[in-house]
Amino acid sequence: RDVFKTLASQPHIDSASVVVVDQGGAVRSPLSPSSPKAPMSPNDANTKLRLQTEALRTEVSDLAQEVSALREANEALVKEKQEANEARRPTDDESHKVEKL
Repeated sequence: RDVFKTLASQPHIDSASVVVVDQGGAVRSPLSPSSPKAPMSPNDANTKLRLQTEALRTEVSDLAQEVSALREANEALVKEKQEANEARRPTDDESHKVEKL
Protein backbone atom coordinates (compact mmCIF):
# COMPACT_ATOMS: atom_id res chain seq x y z
CA ARG A 1 0.00 0.00 0.00
CA ASP A 2 2.79 2.38 0.83
CA VAL A 3 4.35 1.84 -2.61
CA PHE A 4 0.99 2.49 -4.25
CA LYS A 5 0.45 5.65 -2.23
CA THR A 6 3.91 6.86 -3.18
CA LEU A 7 3.32 6.14 -6.88
CA ALA A 8 -0.19 7.58 -6.86
CA SER A 9 1.02 10.77 -5.22
CA GLN A 10 3.39 11.52 -8.11
CA PRO A 11 1.79 14.12 -10.42
CA HIS A 12 3.13 12.52 -13.62
CA ILE A 13 1.70 9.03 -12.80
CA ASP A 14 -1.95 8.21 -13.49
CA SER A 15 -3.06 6.24 -10.42
CA ALA A 16 -5.74 4.43 -12.45
CA SER A 17 -3.04 2.84 -14.62
CA VAL A 18 -0.89 1.59 -11.73
CA VAL A 19 -0.83 -2.21 -11.55
CA VAL A 20 0.20 -3.96 -8.36
CA VAL A 21 1.11 -7.65 -8.20
CA ASP A 22 1.12 -9.32 -4.79
CA GLN A 23 3.71 -11.85 -3.60
CA GLY A 24 1.57 -14.74 -4.85
CA GLY A 25 1.53 -13.26 -8.35
CA ALA A 26 -2.12 -12.15 -8.28
CA VAL A 27 -2.73 -8.91 -10.11
CA ARG A 28 -4.47 -6.33 -8.00
CA SER A 29 -5.40 -3.81 -10.63
CA PRO A 30 -6.64 -1.21 -10.99
CA LEU A 31 -6.37 0.03 -7.47
CA SER A 32 -7.87 3.16 -6.11
CA PRO A 33 -5.95 4.76 -3.27
CA SER A 34 -9.03 4.70 -1.04
CA SER A 35 -9.99 1.03 -1.38
CA PRO A 36 -7.34 -1.39 -2.63
CA LYS A 37 -8.81 -4.87 -3.13
CA ALA A 38 -8.39 -7.94 -5.26
CA PRO A 39 -10.62 -8.56 -8.27
CA MET A 40 -13.78 -10.48 -7.45
CA SER A 41 -13.64 -14.25 -7.93
CA PRO A 42 -16.24 -15.81 -10.26
CA ASN A 43 -18.05 -17.31 -7.26
CA ASP A 44 -18.16 -13.93 -5.51
CA ALA A 45 -19.38 -12.28 -8.72
CA ASN A 46 -22.12 -14.90 -9.14
CA THR A 47 -23.18 -14.50 -5.53
CA LYS A 48 -23.29 -10.73 -5.92
CA LEU A 49 -25.36 -11.03 -9.10
CA ARG A 50 -27.72 -13.51 -7.44
CA LEU A 51 -28.23 -11.12 -4.53
CA GLN A 52 -28.80 -8.18 -6.90
CA THR A 53 -31.25 -10.26 -8.94
CA GLU A 54 -33.18 -11.26 -5.82
CA ALA A 55 -33.28 -7.64 -4.65
CA LEU A 56 -34.60 -6.57 -8.06
CA ARG A 57 -37.25 -9.32 -8.01
CA THR A 58 -38.38 -8.13 -4.60
CA GLU A 59 -38.52 -4.54 -5.84
CA VAL A 60 -40.50 -5.56 -8.94
CA SER A 61 -42.92 -7.54 -6.78
CA ASP A 62 -43.39 -4.57 -4.44
CA LEU A 63 -43.98 -2.25 -7.41
CA ALA A 64 -46.49 -4.70 -8.92
CA GLN A 65 -48.43 -4.70 -5.65
CA GLU A 66 -48.36 -0.91 -5.61
CA VAL A 67 -49.61 -0.74 -9.20
CA SER A 68 -52.41 -3.16 -8.35
CA ALA A 69 -53.45 -1.05 -5.35
CA LEU A 70 -53.38 2.12 -7.47
CA ARG A 71 -55.55 0.46 -10.14
CA GLU A 72 -58.09 -0.58 -7.52
CA ALA A 73 -58.13 2.93 -6.07
CA ASN A 74 -58.54 4.39 -9.56
CA GLU A 75 -61.45 2.03 -10.33
CA ALA A 76 -63.12 3.02 -7.07
CA LEU A 77 -62.72 6.72 -7.90
CA VAL A 78 -64.13 6.22 -11.41
CA LYS A 79 -67.12 4.34 -9.98
CA GLU A 80 -67.64 7.03 -7.33
CA LYS A 81 -67.55 9.75 -9.98
CA GLN A 82 -70.02 7.88 -12.18
CA GLU A 83 -72.40 7.47 -9.24
CA ALA A 84 -72.10 11.16 -8.41
CA ASN A 85 -72.84 12.09 -12.02
CA GLU A 86 -75.85 9.80 -12.09
CA ALA A 87 -77.15 11.31 -8.85
CA ARG A 88 -76.99 14.79 -10.41
CA ARG A 89 -78.97 13.81 -13.49
CA PRO A 90 -82.66 14.62 -13.25
CA THR A 91 -85.00 11.66 -13.09
CA ASP A 92 -87.65 11.26 -15.78
CA ASP A 93 -90.27 12.85 -13.50
CA GLU A 94 -88.04 15.84 -12.80
CA SER A 95 -87.17 16.34 -16.47
CA HIS A 96 -90.90 16.46 -17.38
CA LYS A 97 -91.52 19.06 -14.69
CA VAL A 98 -88.73 21.21 -16.08
CA GLU A 99 -90.09 20.93 -19.62
CA LYS A 100 -93.64 21.90 -18.53
CA LEU A 101 -92.40 25.07 -16.89
